Amino acid sequence: MNQMDRLPHLKFFTLIWISLSGTLALAEPPSLTRLFPCGGCIGTTVQITASGKFATWPVQVDCQPATLQWKALEENGKFEVAIPPDAATQVYWIRFYTAEGSSVSKRFIVDDVPTQQELEPNNNIKMGNVIDALPKQIFGVLQKGGDVDVYRVQLSAGANLVATIDAQNWLRSPLDAVLQVTDEKGNVVEENIDTHNLDPQIVYTAKHPGVYCVRVMGFPESPDSTISFVGNDNCQYRLTLTTGGHLEAVYPLAVQIQQPATLQPLGIHLPSNLSAWTPTANSLGEMHFNHPLTTGHCSVAVVGHPVICEPVSDVNNASIPPLAICGSIQDPQQKDTWLIQLEKDKSYRFETESHAIGFSLDPLVRLLNSEDKEVQKVDESNGNRDPNFVWKANATGVYKLVIEDAEGFGGPLHFYRIYVKPVEPSVKIQGTVDHVEGEIGKPIEVKFTVERLDGFSDVLEAELIADPNRPLPAECTLSSSVSEKEGDSSKELKWILQTPVAISQAIRIQIRSKTDPARLFSVTFGDEKAPNLWLTATPSK
Repeated sequence: MNQMDRLPHLKFFTLIWISLSGTLALAEPPSLTRLFPCGGCIGTTVQITASGKFATWPVQVDCQPATLQWKALEENGKFEVAIPPDAATQVYWIRFYTAEGSSVSKRFIVDDVPTQQELEPNNNIKMGNVIDALPKQIFGVLQKGGDVDVYRVQLSAGANLVATIDAQNWLRSPLDAVLQVTDEKGNVVEENIDTHNLDPQIVYTAKHPGVYCVRVMGFPESPDSTISFVGNDNCQYRLTLTTGGHLEAVYPLAVQIQQPATLQPLGIHLPSNLSAWTPTANSLGEMHFNHPLTTGHCSVAVVGHPVICEPVSDVNNASIPPLAICGSIQDPQQKDTWLIQLEKDKSYRFETESHAIGFSLDPLVRLLNSEDKEVQKVDESNGNRDPNFVWKANATGVYKLVIEDAEGFGGPLHFYRIYVKPVEPSVKIQGTVDHVEGEIGKPIEVKFTVERLDGFSDVLEAELIADPNRPLPAECTLSSSVSEKEGDSSKELKWILQTPVAISQAIRIQIRSKTDPARLFSVTFGDEKAPNLWLTATPSK
């Protein structure tokens, strides 16, 4: 066969390859790496660019909670998001899906502060993005190694600028950010590395009227051999700028479920007419707070046992675990002492939180017996600045729990929360991924890790939480492996689905004890701890 004779055959096979390539591309589920900007303001419509790979376009969007209206535009990766005026100001979980499968979940922040988007290039003072009015929240990303983002703000003499980065705490960004304020000549007038865990914050009073520049840069969350600034698609941040009040916390840091509480707002330059909140929580977990007169946001824990926030000196009024203790170390060298009643031969778990919940205290915790003899002293736990320990009481009586800053510091953000509980068997269960794809007619497995603590011995199995609004097809068969109290199966669990029809939807799963069927355990999925799992079943390829 000569070259000319081969041409028709080559054209034929080329057409087949093009057709197959298109078919294969269509069979790929969406892959989402970034949403930019990753948030917006209530009552606005935001243009969003999604980075990733979307072979099928448009994709469908699953938003949890289902309050925001996402509309895929004609251009691949572009969306229009309508945020209702009454939308809750919180983190939303966003995922894309098609008949072929689902992406991972990504976080999207909704706030009530006007929004501005970072525009490149803005790497130096002269090219910095102009912030036309405050307050403002700016969504940005350090796109490549060495990237520095600059924002220009006009301040009057005596104006109090509060600049706050959200990267780690709310966005789970792998970024250890650095924040600077400079004058228009580039002289650094204020700098901060860590305030809320790894997220920096600056409070600066302008000495002269004029333009000031806010610079954002950062290092990797986990230190490595790199000595330059980091940057990639995941290094996202939210920069909040205001010359008004900024909410930092409400106190106390915990409330008891179904008990009236009074929560006092605390922060920077808060307006005098900011009233306390008086909520009654009806479910365990967290409550989130913000205020239309300030920037900033905070949360409190909702627990099932008493909360105390004022130390007592009378041994007759010593607190009995389980309980949550809330306090703050305002002054240098300050020590807070709490009286607690413990029982002989009973083990108690002491869990301290400050650094992990975004506050500045480096806690040092000591436990003294009724004779003021130190029986336990803990500074760090496995590299964690927040100390946790278990202690078995060798006598019944009143003990003193003493907390201070390990370096003797104090300040307005040195809050802490301590849980004191009798040691009881417990379990932590986590879905390994937040989306699973499989084939029609074949078993599709959802895997869970099971971490048994303090002798937890219940036999466990997984089950579907039925959703009448989005039921699974009746033809599906569901089953679960059993996690026994010992052996290899004690550390894992599998939920299995087999379906004769195509599926692409969100589901929720809970874990039930076979030892005590009334005991249920909630689970989250994947690195983002999404509340649901996306399940896809497609025809065999």
